[in-house]
Amino acid sequence: MAYEEQFTIFEAFSISPFPFQVALALAVVFLLLGLRWLISYEDVVEGVQEKMGWMLMAAPLVLLIAIRVL
Repeated sequence: MAYEEQFTIFEAFSISPFPFQVALALAVVFLLLGLRWLISYEDVVEGVQEKMGWMLMAAPLVLLIAIRVL
């Protein structure tokens, strides 16, 4: 019987190392995508915080009215 070697993904990268230029390009792409996501995420969080601020200010008034009614 013929002996077949089974290579894993880790062995494939250890045989031929990942080129530095490709790693650098991928790092820049992921950095730019991450910054873009962070900026859009901040807008969403700020909008929610503004709405929650109004709810937090209204909550004591609602509680006072509910206690008066009961």
